[in-house]
Amino acid sequence: MQMRDENHLPLPGVTIGDLGVKMGDNANDTGFMVLENVRVPRTHLLSKYHTLTKLGKYETVLKADPQVHYTTMMSTRAMMVNTAGARLCQASTIAIRYSTVRKQGFKDSKSGISYLSEEHQIVDHKIQQYRLFKQLAYAYAMKFNGTWMLDQLKVIEGGEWGAIKTTDGLKELAMASAGLKSLCSQVALHGIEDLRKCCGGNGYLLNSGIAAMACDYLWQVTAEGDMIILAMMTARFLHQTVDAAIAGKPISGVVDYIGVLNNNHLSVNSQQPIPATSSAEFFNINYLLSLFRFRALIRNYNVNRSVNHTMSEKRMSFQDAFSLHANEALIATYAHSYYLILNNFIIKVKECTNESVRTVLTRLCALMACANMLDDNWGDILNTDQFRYIKTAVGTLLNEIRPDCIALVDSFDIPDFVLKSTIGRYDGNVYEALFDAAQHSTLNRTEVFQGYEEVLRPHLNLDLIKAGKKPLPTKGKF
Repeated sequence: MQMRDENHLPLPGVTIGDLGVKMGDNANDTGFMVLENVRVPRTHLLSKYHTLTKLGKYETVLKADPQVHYTTMMSTRAMMVNTAGARLCQASTIAIRYSTVRKQGFKDSKSGISYLSEEHQIVDHKIQQYRLFKQLAYAYAMKFNGTWMLDQLKVIEGGEWGAIKTTDGLKELAMASAGLKSLCSQVALHGIEDLRKCCGGNGYLLNSGIAAMACDYLWQVTAEGDMIILAMMTARFLHQTVDAAIAGKPISGVVDYIGVLNNNHLSVNSQQPIPATSSAEFFNINYLLSLFRFRALIRNYNVNRSVNHTMSEKRMSFQDAFSLHANEALIATYAHSYYLILNNFIIKVKECTNESVRTVLTRLCALMACANMLDDNWGDILNTDQFRYIKTAVGTLLNEIRPDCIALVDSFDIPDFVLKSTIGRYDGNVYEALFDAAQHSTLNRTEVFQGYEEVLRPHLNLDLIKAGKKPLPTKGKF
């Protein structure tokens, strides 16, 4: 409908305006509209599938597959997963480049130390390596998952944007997109902020390019669907899928691993991979995937049993029982989403035809999986010995990734004019760039700041300042 006239003024009965200043995406139009006594022609309604006749009768115009409604927001969520990866790629590039230039900590503290003594690049401190390379691995994982989601969407659309050519796997993909958007936006947000912290004092300068990135990205966690609401959509779908599998129905698509529950005589715990007997097994990405698969399976199975038991024993409705176990369902949903992330990462690794590149990507993939095991409460799946092996494997992986870390961020091919970073420049001239940026500060335009003469100078002891380090002449005796 037309809202404004030829002078760009709202038409009679139309009140429109902006909702106000927003964080992160302030340039994005978000407004309100009030219509008062405004008639919208019936033929102007969005009525591709359903319409109203002149007599007010509701009719179906075009019969659509009921699964089509799952496409709502799916493309947007796919793009937001891709964006999460892109922002984490930018932050990783800045933080890793800066960490190879910045030096701190003398290599030999026993002999005489001077300003000429050799120091460590901060990227060589193990705790810094873990923080940096873990986020780098997640950046690659999310980029691969964003690409996978967009590719799946193309299959559904059949190459025609906005169309639905096939509904095979549509529901599973839609539910996967909700959980992935929820999880990836959070992983990116926390990852960007930790990478900013890895840049130390220069990381909070706006000219660092990373200082405002986490704040500017923050809104995406609740954009186009709050993170918890989206995850709960996936959780309900997973609950239904477990029910269907136990009932003997075939399970396919991204949740096909739940299909093992078709066998009523099968113990779910029997699906747990044999515990590793050395750290070497945690370099095997297929073994790592089996652990992620089992965690997703057992956690969603346990939530399903808890919800159904509560409904049966306490005579609760599904909604009330599910709400009671919502926190466990959220954890189980993210276990499923992490499984998808790792699975898609491994698929991309195996598709790589260059052996050297595949080796490097395999290390990153293993590091992402191992870091998740250390950070994401795997105590219900792994025992103390397993954690000890994982820590040993992580130490080895960090050493192996270190020589390639700059090449890995350079491969994102993010130009300097996009990074807008003094400390993440491609040429590594960090301190020159920092000094040059300082010269452009508004406070440095004059030697004496504005207001000094009128406001501050009358209150200063000018004789004391002029004397400098020399004592002022005393008048009389104390």
